Amino acid sequence: MTTDPSGYARHTIWSDPGRHAEAIARLSPDPSTLVGKIANLVLHPTFAAARGVDPATNGIADSDVRRIPDVVDILLDRDSRPLDVPRAPAARLLGSCRTYALMAASVLRRHGTPARLRVGFANYFSTTFNVDHWVCEYWSDAGWRLLDAELDEDTRGPLGLDFPSHDVPRSRFVVAAEAWTAIRSGQADPDRFGVPYTSRLIE
Repeated sequence: MTTDPSGYARHTIWSDPGRHAEAIARLSPDPSTLVGKIANLVLHPTFAAARGVDPATNGIADSDVRRIPDVVDILLDRDSRPLDVPRAPAARLLGSCRTYALMAASVLRRHGTPARLRVGFANYFSTTFNVDHWVCEYWSDAGWRLLDAELDEDTRGPLGLDFPSHDVPRSRFVVAAEAWTAIRSGQADPDRFGVPYTSRLIE
């Protein structure tokens, strides 16, 4: 029996855009295009240098931002145009996978789509390691699906991914509880899960 997902369409204090509700509403909730929209707003420090951005410039201040209204404050301060307008990498917020996932959930919930954040381990950043990671899980007619807003076209290229960013296979992302169970039962090696060195993210 499927649990009613409608409760996940309601915002939390973290995802609620508050004063920026209309700004967030400009972003389409279509999962197939949402990844690109969020990648236009958020830039992971790991990939910043490759896109001409020095992580030391804004990274420390940006890393302290936790709520969507504060995220949007920074974005509009760096570029006052609507959020769906293309931004230069230097005008984006330097954020972790949590930031990407929270932005996706905020947009989807703003448009009435149930969404939630999932913590676990992705096996598509490395061929030998399950990387600590956050993604957004959203409800569709087919049930819950995983969306990784960090996987824009520029990021996907070096990884050679064969699945869409808005429909990550369950075999490619292990939620934390399942990883814990597998490790406790001896079915998985704990040394293959966690936060790797930056150089190991793509190999």
